[in-house]
Amino acid sequence: MAVHRPLPDGKQEFISAWGFPEELRSWTWPGNEGKDLQVTVYSRCQSVILKLNGKVIGQKAVSEATKLKVTFDVPYYPGKLEAIGIENGNEVASKILYTAGVPARIELIADRDELRADRNDLSFITVSILDEHSRLVINNDLKIKLSVAGDGELIASGNGAPDDMESFRNPEPKTFQGHCLAIIRPFRKAGIIKLTAETGSLPPVTITIRSK
Repeated sequence: MAVHRPLPDGKQEFISAWGFPEELRSWTWPGNEGKDLQVTVYSRCQSVILKLNGKVIGQKAVSEATKLKVTFDVPYYPGKLEAIGIENGNEVASKILYTAGVPARIELIADRDELRADRNDLSFITVSILDEHSRLVINNDLKIKLSVAGDGELIASGNGAPDDMESFRNPEPKTFQGHCLAIIRPFRKAGIIKLTAETGSLPPVTITIRSK
């Protein structure tokens, strides 16, 4: 399930042959209360029911003819947006999007927390901005200060923003849609590497990587 980013009043979207609509897995659109947003659900179920805060918005059939997707126009109000997949009259799948609150904490997740003591080994650490309910906050781009202590170094950082021209060696990347990435490389010895991420408004968080 994905929601099309609201277009400014009086504007239209034109998609090139190589383009695609800007759809996000988010139900957090402050300033658009009451405005219809386009919600697309991708599914192989026979039909999909869409609910907003427990109220049924509609039900549509899904098939190869619909390219395995259905679209709903939904007036935006914060809360819980739920898509339910129906097969032979039974609920067999669901997807929920919740409205996120304000940024409350930083989360660090490493793809690997143990490395070889080898300059060719790397750990990729995802930095995420979450609200008090651990929901991703995508609409607040924050500058993250990264620092490393111990037996390794920060060799690159960045985000997925197509218009961000900052150097990958910049130790203070901005988040994009709630995320940025840090890449850690160990020195040629066993030990502990600590990456700390902080902003001016949120408590700092540290993750430990071991090399051996």
